[in-house]
Amino acid sequence: MRKSKIVLILSVPIISFILSLWFYPLMPKQMASHWDIQGNPNGYLDKSLFFLLVPGFILAIGLLVYFLPRIDPQYKNIEKFKEYFENFILALLLFLLYIFLLTIAWNLGIEFQFARVMLPALAMLLYFIGELLKHAQPNWTVGIRTPWTLTNEKVWQKTHILGGKVFKLAALFTLLMTLLPKLSFWLFLILVLTIILFLIIFSYWEYQKLHYRE
Repeated sequence: MRKSKIVLILSVPIISFILSLWFYPLMPKQMASHWDIQGNPNGYLDKSLFFLLVPGFILAIGLLVYFLPRIDPQYKNIEKFKEYFENFILALLLFLLYIFLLTIAWNLGIEFQFARVMLPALAMLLYFIGELLKHAQPNWTVGIRTPWTLTNEKVWQKTHILGGKVFKLAALFTLLMTLLPKLSFWLFLILVLTIILFLIIFSYWEYQKLHYRE
């Protein structure tokens, strides 16, 4: 991993801890920390717990996503697309930091429609997932890991190239969901479940086609 990328990735949890120290005195004792599908707060946390858990969670996710692939038996393959994997790690951590900032803003009295501010960030994350899948090489940690992609390299490649396109298209659909904020939760859920099911079926279908030819 290049030093500049390491600095960027490490800076995200550090920024979250700095923000915690800065905003802690400004927050109410009980902070809104969870919202229903209509965007109304329905869960609260003590501010001390909130500012401890969220930055800690961002740090833990960053460490997990960074170190877990390193114990993969096929880590050399992950090295082949590490630039895209690093970009995904950074995008994921920035997404979590963004949610953290939205929560702080709400508790400062800045109210907004959660769907409208969350969907562009989700679209960004889906785009980076698409980029990652497009370049992913066979491994046990990162990618679309079905019995058929893990068994056959050709099935892996075809599934991931298609998966990259599908996730980028999903990013566009997610942006369009901002036009229907009240339905966006269910639309996004249906979209993600459809993509997962479609790619699983596609990998099985491709494996069966190759197996039949042999």
